[in-house]
Amino acid sequence: MADKIDGFGVAAIGIGAVFIYGGIKGYSPLTALTDVIKGTNPNTGQSNTESLTQSADTTSTNTGSSNSSMLSGPASGSGQAALKKAADTKGWGSGAEWQALNNVEMAEAGYSLTAKNPSSGAYGMAQFINGPSEYYQYGGNPNTYDGQAIAMVNYIAQRYGDPIAAWAHEQAYHWY
Repeated sequence: MADKIDGFGVAAIGIGAVFIYGGIKGYSPLTALTDVIKGTNPNTGQSNTESLTQSADTTSTNTGSSNSSMLSGPASGSGQAALKKAADTKGWGSGAEWQALNNVEMAEAGYSLTAKNPSSGAYGMAQFINGPSEYYQYGGNPNTYDGQAIAMVNYIAQRYGDPIAAWAHEQAYHWY
């Protein structure tokens, strides 16, 4: 006669299924498990009932510069989506401005959240030379795509005015 599976057994099977799902989708098991426990979609990190309100990981702090922006909406699931969202806040989300911004990102880090230049120590999507802490200086957060994208567009706005000028500098000097 077969034994009944108790609550612990059901939980173990469920957790195993989450780990397998996370592995298939390319998520860390801990991230997938955390998302399931919180009731969020592992693909987006957003709950099915969450409205399009500002979330904690997309908040930028005002650095005293008019270039600092507040983003609203769900967290972006990729570096490109985050940069597009941040670019939209500056009016750079289409045309030549977006193409130039995308070109800068592809030349610098290819949308990698953790890219690190071995010779300079430059870090993340924006390849900030002072490492992860520099993202906070430009109103961002080094730990999320949205946070890195916010900092990158704020930096470009402050230093170059727009992505076209940043891309011209990148082409001339291989850094921006």
